[in-house]
Amino acid sequence: MQKHIKSVAQMEKPSLTVGLDLGDRFTQYCMLNRDGEVVETGRIQTTEAAFRRHFQGEPVLRVALECGTHSPWISRLLEQFGHQVLVANTRKIRAITASESKNDRNDAEKLARFAAHDPRLLSPIQHRSLERQQDLDLIHARSTLVRARTMIVNALRGLVKSAGGRLPVCSTASFRARVLSSVPATLAAAAKPLLQQVEALNQNIGEMDRLIEQLAARYSEIKLLRTVPGVGPVVAEPVGSLDDVTRLANEGLLDDERLAPVTAGVRQAAALLGGTPIIGFAGAPFTLAAYLAEGGPSRDHLAARRLMHADPQAWSALMGYTADVTATFLLAQVRAGAVAAQLFDSWVGSLSLADYRAQVQPASASVLDQVRAAGVPSVHFGTGTGELLGALKEAGADVVGVDHRVPLDEASRRLGGATPVQGNIDPALLAAPWPVLEAHVRAVVEAGRAAPSHVVNLGHGVPPDTDPEVLTRVVTLVHSL
Repeated sequence: MQKHIKSVAQMEKPSLTVGLDLGDRFTQYCMLNRDGEVVETGRIQTTEAAFRRHFQGEPVLRVALECGTHSPWISRLLEQFGHQVLVANTRKIRAITASESKNDRNDAEKLARFAAHDPRLLSPIQHRSLERQQDLDLIHARSTLVRARTMIVNALRGLVKSAGGRLPVCSTASFRARVLSSVPATLAAAAKPLLQQVEALNQNIGEMDRLIEQLAARYSEIKLLRTVPGVGPVVAEPVGSLDDVTRLANEGLLDDERLAPVTAGVRQAAALLGGTPIIGFAGAPFTLAAYLAEGGPSRDHLAARRLMHADPQAWSALMGYTADVTATFLLAQVRAGAVAAQLFDSWVGSLSLADYRAQVQPASASVLDQVRAAGVPSVHFGTGTGELLGALKEAGADVVGVDHRVPLDEASRRLGGATPVQGNIDPALLAAPWPVLEAHVRAVVEAGRAAPSHVVNLGHGVPPDTDPEVLTRVVTLVHSL
């Protein structure tokens, strides 16, 4: 992105500059000459044919347009005509977003004036190539099918539950076969077409998975980072020196385009859940750095701890990089609708208290400071952190998460008795008989009363094979206490 901004600054200025405010049906335009005088304004249809009539064959223009649904294909089309194209990130241009005189005509003129004066004022972005966009469309289409399958499966579970039954927990591949025997005869007519749709979706998703796997071979990024089933994230080129960190930094930080799938997911979740609060989530700087240094999951994180002490300069640079990435990732979720943010430090329990305070805490504190500045509360959680709880609190979170190893009343004592806590139902007990799990949940809630406030949660993640109905029963129980 920095290279793109530099190249924008070096553009030779054409004699005419055009600003385009893109609408779904019509596009407002404003054309300026070299002296900044408006020489033409108007509107055209937002269609390929209309843009060809107005811009094909014209002398080279500098064209500024706002980023939006239509900007990818319009920018590519205008570039084909030989024009200089600037796609403005209007969310960063307060003169447009916060203007009291905001309308399509004024926005088009402001885009043209910014582009004519200094293109960098537009915070310009680069759209993906057509090939990359088509590949991403395939991934989005797959996500849509997965959501549709999830909705149907949940609807089936609700149908059977309303009749006093319960569907088994099983993979989507075996769902139809396992469910048929569990559906009451009275629901067969309603359930059969839904099961057929699940089967068809499974087939379509499987076909898309094979296509996406083939597409992945075209992208070097995929070769560098893969998620291996049963293992987790695997990095092809682990970070072991300052040069490696520099290589990462040269790839650029997360921008709006790279974050688009994440922010879109948060917005969709917010729309589906209505008023239910959404918590943003990100791996903490140390955990991200540990994955990068180790090349994947590790039992003792020896490579990360070795780099920390053997090459302090490289470690400092790596923590600075991961802190920037984590903060950007969390803040994007907040802007998209998350009302709180959780910093999740899976591997920090491998550190001594001294190493945590000296080598890790400043990076986590930097992230939490930025979350606080965004005006939302934060949770700081780590596994195996019984001896680090006080230091996690010092990093600056509003709430400290506790794993299943330390009772909440003891955790509150270690935190000084004035810090809200989160946790700490043992995930393993989600598979236990209900009386056992119920007693455990009641004990967790009771221990949590020692803290000034308590956010009931698991002491780590939800096991993939957990029955969703068990989680529903846990939530219902907690709300009743």
